[in-house]
Parts: sequence; C-alpha cells; structure tokens
Amino acid sequence: MIGKAHPSAKKRVLILLERWITDNNPYLRRTTLLAVGDLFKNKPEVLVRFSEIGINDPSWEVRMATAKILEHLPARHKQLKGMVRILAKDKTTIVNRSVGDMLAKIIRKEKQKPLMELIKEFAQSDDKNERKTAAFALRAIERKNKEIIDVLNEWSRENDINLKWTCIYACKLLGKKRPKEVSNILNNISPEKGLDRIFNKTLKELEFPQKG
Repeated sequence: MIGKAHPSAKKRVLILLERWITDNNPYLRRTTLLAVGDLFKNKPEVLVRFSEIGINDPSWEVRMATAKILEHLPARHKQLKGMVRILAKDKTTIVNRSVGDMLAKIIRKEKQKPLMELIKEFAQSDDKNERKTAAFALRAIERKNKEIIDVLNEWSRENDINLKWTCIYACKLLGKKRPKEVSNILNNISPEKGLDRIFNKTLKELEFPQKG
C-alpha cells in the first residue's frame, strides 16, 4: 500500500529506512534493503544510496539483499558495474549466486551486451569468487537462453585456465538439468593442474564416469 501512498508518506518511510539501514540488527538492515527495493524500485538514486551502504555490510545476508535490489537499476546506470564488481568478489558463495542471478535478470530484461562482457571478465578472473559469480549468472541466463550452452562449449576449448574453470563450475550447476550437453562440454576439457580438483569434484557430483 505504501507504493501508492502520498509522496509525503513515502518520504516519512524513507527517513525511517535511512535510520534502520545503520541499525545493529543485521536482520533489520536486510529487511530495510528489501523494503527499499520494493518501495523505491523506480528511484535509482535511492537504490544506489542504500546499495552503497549494503555492499560493505559485515552480514552476508545484508550483502545478498543488496545484490537483489540492484536488479532494479537500468543496465547502463553509471554506478551499476562498480557495485557489481565489489559484490562479485564476495567470499560467500550465496552472495555470488545472488549477484549472478541479479545480472541474469537485468540481461534477460534489457539484453545488454556490456553485462555479458562483464560476466566474461569475471569468468577470466584470478579471483575464484568472481568466477563463481560468472558461473551462477550463466546458470540463471540459461533458463531463458539456451545459447549459453554454446558459450560454454566455446569456453571449454579455450586455453584460458580460468575460463575453463568457470566453464566446469557452470557445468556443475547445470548438470542435473542438462546432463547430455554438460557431458559433451566436459569431454572437451582435460583435468590439468589447476582444474583437476574442480573437474573431478564435478564429475563425482554429477555421477559422471571419472577420467583416468
């Protein structure tokens, strides 16, 4: 109901939320961010102001909520990529997943090539958390765009070890749903040093035959 309230009522709510975002209770901070995303999704300046606080919060639940509200920003918003880059490095896998899901939602909504380029940047990163973020984004995009399988096929043949690592991780995420396609992709990859652990773990989780 607040979304249709008089502007003065929303202003009073915003003042309250500005106080809650710095509260000692992480669950209140998380709820605050989710409320901001619900009530002010068409106000980029409000989303950015709260996100800039949330991206550095000590609670992973708050950082996850920050990723969720960023999906309401336009793909070409000047501050989006900077905040995504910060969140993509998060050391908590569930936050990586939320960032990946957020990127996928924006890409599906606006079909923005620059964000696909950002995903490939993460996929090639030396930072494992950025690679996880890229893999989660590909998994989420694949739900509506089957061409992601072609992207993974291409990456599986690249010489870039980080790109292949991301490919394997994405295959692990997609394997139960697309076993045949994933098996074909993994057959293109040799479990070389730097890939052997994630490769063998993926084969085991998907119950695929182990390679010699």
